[in-house]
Amino acid sequence: MPCNNDVNMQNTLIKSFLAVFILVCNASYSAITFEVKPGNANVKTQNKKQQQKGNNNKNTIFFKYNKDNKDLNDVNKNDKNKFNANKTKQKDDSNTVDVNTFKFKISGYATFCGAGVANNNVYYDGSNVPESIKIEQAPNEKSIVKYDAKTKADKDGLDLIAGEAAIKFNADGETDTFKYGALLEVQAEKEDIDIDKAIGYVENDQFGKVRFGNFKGTDNDFVFSGQKLLLANFGIDGIITSQLDYATGCLNPRFPIGFANKQTKFDYCSPDFAGFKVGFSYTPDAKHVGHAKRDRTIGDKSAGNNNLYAKGNGEEEKPCGHHNIAVGIQYGNDFGNGWKIRSGLVFITERTQDITTNCYSGEINSETKPESKKIKLNNVQSWIASLEITYNKLTIAGGYYNSGKSRLPRAEEYTNDDKTTIIIPAFMCDKDGDAGYAWNIGAKLKITDKFALTGVYHNTSRKITKTEKARAQVFTIAADYEINKNFALFGEIDVLNSKSSPYACTLYNLNQKEKAKNALMITNSLLFSAGMKISF
Repeated sequence: MPCNNDVNMQNTLIKSFLAVFILVCNASYSAITFEVKPGNANVKTQNKKQQQKGNNNKNTIFFKYNKDNKDLNDVNKNDKNKFNANKTKQKDDSNTVDVNTFKFKISGYATFCGAGVANNNVYYDGSNVPESIKIEQAPNEKSIVKYDAKTKADKDGLDLIAGEAAIKFNADGETDTFKYGALLEVQAEKEDIDIDKAIGYVENDQFGKVRFGNFKGTDNDFVFSGQKLLLANFGIDGIITSQLDYATGCLNPRFPIGFANKQTKFDYCSPDFAGFKVGFSYTPDAKHVGHAKRDRTIGDKSAGNNNLYAKGNGEEEKPCGHHNIAVGIQYGNDFGNGWKIRSGLVFITERTQDITTNCYSGEINSETKPESKKIKLNNVQSWIASLEITYNKLTIAGGYYNSGKSRLPRAEEYTNDDKTTIIIPAFMCDKDGDAGYAWNIGAKLKITDKFALTGVYHNTSRKITKTEKARAQVFTIAADYEINKNFALFGEIDVLNSKSSPYACTLYNLNQKEKAKNALMITNSLLFSAGMKISF
């Protein structure tokens, strides 16, 4: 764990990066690229708008140097300074490629948004408790399966959001045999400022591309579902997804159990073979992000749990695993006449760690105390299939994921030696439950070169018991209008409906602390957002 001085140094660096970002935004909205090439020493500034039509306000600064003479002085073209340098003799050969180049690029963006949320939620009232739980309660006893059925939603209303802002530093080099480089992205979101991505890579046309660092890997890059068509930066595809209330135990439609997100990993993508590519990502620890503390009692989505585990009891361990592996294959082809296709298939597995959590045995009443037990979990076995078809300006895409029983307690953990049933509230299901599946379908229509509309429907389902399920469906309409390369307007509307089950809600409440909110039985939410994105 880093010492305080290291933390202070990291905070100082991050603040410095953001200060540079703000200064650059105030001065210009054009990305700046520094390119170094071998040859005669020369420095010049060119406006790509004069060279390439449609690339507005993209200023590129080229720094050329003689690789055989390292002591060359910079030249200020405006001051008309001149200098002498050894000239490198180059062959007059049309097949000669200018190699050994190096580029450094600074770019970034900031989003600003107004959002509104309307929730109409029904909280569990303690009725229809499944007989299999066998909860005993005297008539005058305080309920142990509910807190307050009239609990009100606290997320309604309008809000202005500064959104997220990021500054990216790209460094890319090339030799006569391979390419290499790095990306560092510093992001500010809500009250947090951190390094969102840190990537290093090496690439060769014959071998493929190797990446390492903190980024989304094969389980993201080899997916071409309707979810990927969304254009706006908020709503179901962005930072205020948390404003949408899902009913207890319902899955978020965005990713399967075991999704490695931006955890520290190694990643490989092969070259193209007749339209086919294969990919591989290896994440040693599903809770490992750079130098951050590996605390299994915090986090949910970042570790790929996706609402599988009851929130609210922050002192308990959350499911996660070691040796997370994603293997994928994709196919893409441009058939001509406006027809294109992309498809992907991804498998995810890991060695899921045991977890220590509260359990109940036999009959439960107000005097029953939970027992902390170590529970063995199923390893992750998830998969994703997706397909995208484009004809001219219309794209249709769909996807499906299935998580099986990933990260759920193994079947034998639900029974004692004396054959009595063990209840494990944190997972909100019994031994017949699963980790669920989801599917989506969407379409994007590019009405003009600058304006596009997208509509996507998501559906999720998770088995709680043999007869009960938790389901959710989300419909999203998004639009964006690109005024120029640096300025875009966007809007999004999300409609969510989700429904839980009495069994899931009962277990959720058993797992919560006394003052926690009651379980959500039914949710109906409407979210709308509109804003702008400024990039440079």
